[in-house]
Amino acid sequence: MADPVSIEVILRTRRFKVSCSKLKKSTAKILRSLGIHKASLNLVLVGDEKIRMLNRRFLKHDRVTDVITWGEYRGGLQGDIVISLDTTQRQAAHYGNPFFYELCFYVCHGILHILGWDDSRAAGRRRMWRKQEEILKSFLFK
Repeated sequence: MADPVSIEVILRTRRFKVSCSKLKKSTAKILRSLGIHKASLNLVLVGDEKIRMLNRRFLKHDRVTDVITWGEYRGGLQGDIVISLDTTQRQAAHYGNPFFYELCFYVCHGILHILGWDDSRAAGRRRMWRKQEEILKSFLFK
């Protein structure tokens, strides 16, 4: 029987060292903390150039962003979460976070978007950030 949670990490940039196994384990913990026990996720780790191209092509925004997500939640979570590691590094330094924490923050952010969370307005953004921090602090700082 196949594992009900499948997480693939696809590294498309060589400028950063990322422990794929640690990222998979952390992603599984994020899913469990949200009550999700069935999922198929691809985490695609890219640089700023690639995420800008994807942002321009699919969302019509000609700028670099941190994370872009495609997916759905119907009896299980399915999706692709694309994260810029260049932006992850800059934002980690800006917020004073460890690189891995910031990376998991974006994974969590992408999952919440697939679940329908919206951060297009200030109130939604604050709610989403609080939830992300709550989830990550429950296991990353133990």
